[in-house]
Amino acid sequence: MNGEIMKRSPTTVYTYAETRIYEFKNAYFVIEECQQGQILNPAHGSQQLASDYAALSAALRTDCSAGEMGAAVAKALADYDSRAHPYGEYDLKARNKAISSWVGARGMMDLEKNSRQVQLIQDLLKNSLTIFPYDNCIAQPWYGPMEDRAITLPGTASCADIGEAVCQAFTLCTYHPERKENRG
Repeated sequence: MNGEIMKRSPTTVYTYAETRIYEFKNAYFVIEECQQGQILNPAHGSQQLASDYAALSAALRTDCSAGEMGAAVAKALADYDSRAHPYGEYDLKARNKAISSWVGARGMMDLEKNSRQVQLIQDLLKNSLTIFPYDNCIAQPWYGPMEDRAITLPGTASCADIGEAVCQAFTLCTYHPERKENRG
């Protein structure tokens, strides 16, 4: 073994990896992701399936360095699809409970109303990283990525550069208008 993380599927042709980072209660939570499905069926072919949350990869203080953030993100991307999500593919209640517990939220509504989120996608074919800040019901009446504010980096970017771009993306994110938690 040459130090690479073993992926769950020997048949999937991986074209991307992704991770999500939540800022919640003065901490960053880096979430490792995987292909949907606790058991991958080779009959589905070599196409990569949609992603889902697999595990908490890292929890960092909001005053962490750019290098620490970048290293945590790089690890989560490297670990993409190395383990299955711990809940059934269609068990939304268990999924929400798992995600909430990883970050210490009372539930998904608490997390969604009192957090900011950044999504990072590593394009393995183009050798690039795209970082999407999320709008939380301010610009649009839904929670989603602001594609027009995405930050793109080359796949060769350093951990410090990745961390700086993630921190920059968080400055572009919005909080929910009904946010109840104080940042300080």
